Amino acid sequence: MLYPVRAAGDFGNMEIGYLDSHGQIKFRIRAGAACGHYDEFGAVRRDGKVEVVHEAGETAFRSSADYATGPFFGCFIGQVSLSDEDNRYGLLTKAGKWRVKPEFYSIDYWDGNNFSAKREMFEPCSLYQATGNIVLDEYDGGGGPVSDGLVMASLQEDKKGRRGFRRLNGDWQIMPRFDGVTHFVQG
Repeated sequence: MLYPVRAAGDFGNMEIGYLDSHGQIKFRIRAGAACGHYDEFGAVRRDGKVEVVHEAGETAFRSSADYATGPFFGCFIGQVSLSDEDNRYGLLTKAGKWRVKPEFYSIDYWDGNNFSAKREMFEPCSLYQATGNIVLDEYDGGGGPVSDGLVMASLQEDKKGRRGFRRLNGDWQIMPRFDGVTHFVQG
């Protein structure tokens, strides 16, 4: 994993250095913005679009995304700006292609198989497969991963925002009764 830092220049036209775990700059690239660099790929924003770059800093692919974060589990969470106030998010592969088209108001989490997303601002989160098909509708998971076949969830009508865990078939494993939870791990 490499970490981007501003080496020189101003936002929008920076020289970005990618640091390794020892704090050494592995390569530099000129871009407007950058995100993390994992699995030999990273994303930078240059001339208003996202470019996927290799570890040596050369451009691998140019995409239609305006911004990207990640990659997480082989995909970037990509953003397309439709207007000053309307952005849409999707999953962008390391090849610069859309795995899931940018049609979501937000994507909160991607675990390699499923992602938590909202189609519109005031809707609860739903859980989607990598294909874009719904796994669990309106579970209001708040971006937690699927772990041990369970996801964090709350009830819409619960004004206190208590959390519990749901199975992927929608049944409750643990009804919401906790003020806060983390994802379920190994039972």
